Amino acid sequence: MPEIAPRDVKQFLAKPANDGRVYVFFGPDSGLVSDRAQKLAQLLAGNNGEVIRFHEAELDETGGNLTDSLQAMSMFSERQVYLLPDMGKRLDGVMQAILQLPEGHHPAIIEAAGKGKTDKIIKDLLKTKDVYLIACYRESAKDVAQAIDEHLRQKGHKIDQDAFAHLTDILGEDHLLTISALESLELYLGPNPTILTMEMVGEALGVRQSLDPSAIFDAMMSGRARLVAQMAIAQEQDMHPAVIMGALERDIQTIGNMHALMDQGLSGKALFGKLFPKVHFSREHGLSRAARLIGPTKLQEFRLSLLEHEHLQRRDDPMAWGRLERILLRFSAA
Repeated sequence: MPEIAPRDVKQFLAKPANDGRVYVFFGPDSGLVSDRAQKLAQLLAGNNGEVIRFHEAELDETGGNLTDSLQAMSMFSERQVYLLPDMGKRLDGVMQAILQLPEGHHPAIIEAAGKGKTDKIIKDLLKTKDVYLIACYRESAKDVAQAIDEHLRQKGHKIDQDAFAHLTDILGEDHLLTISALESLELYLGPNPTILTMEMVGEALGVRQSLDPSAIFDAMMSGRARLVAQMAIAQEQDMHPAVIMGALERDIQTIGNMHALMDQGLSGKALFGKLFPKVHFSREHGLSRAARLIGPTKLQEFRLSLLEHEHLQRRDDPMAWGRLERILLRFSAA
């Protein structure tokens, strides 16, 4: 089936076609791939259906054992939707397994971040019946403006012109990072309607301090003494905890993407050449070391811990600094 054009994706997701056997989300923006795939899965499942996630660990080297799993699972529910995240490197095998199933089988949604139109498998799928292809590219300024509206204006906050222009300029490289930044701003502002100014954006997202907030994460990987020293510098510069937590979320996302590329056998310059969003070359060594020190399980625990304590980003929490430092010490290198 033909690709759903980027301009038509939102309309497609608002009222998705339910006649597909497979829906493949691909492209460079891994955050957007994941977000849209999960939304479509919930929509196709409806109120009475069930979304079943299959992870890489459940599949063999090619994904060929997926057929038996899908046939077995199909007996337990009248309406199921299968969601397969992080399937870029197994896409060929996974597609072969799914297309062996009889027509009318439960639909499958596949996340294939990193795949592009020039990949042979994507070209082949464009000619395959009952397969929908949805590309996920960098969001436009209009998309970012809509996200700002949803997260801030609809909550009663107002944004001055300079702050709005700056946000639309710096956001949009990766969907999950865009949403993370806006959620940080939302938490920072609190529940009372507020006019968001450029100064507030600077404090909440860290565009005015001389200390790079990513230095906090790098310090974590160098040991607790280094972390305490960097936290002291950040506090002296009045760096808000929201800035640090936002930077940590970006680094966690980056390392997660690195783990996926490492599983494909990539390392060094080859890995960073494929990595999206791109990182500055000065951080490559530190992030490589972090990816080796923090495995996927610990990385997920760190992410969940930050989510559980997202209230520390509020601008009126006097205890935020001490609590955040204790969390970071728990996950820092010895």
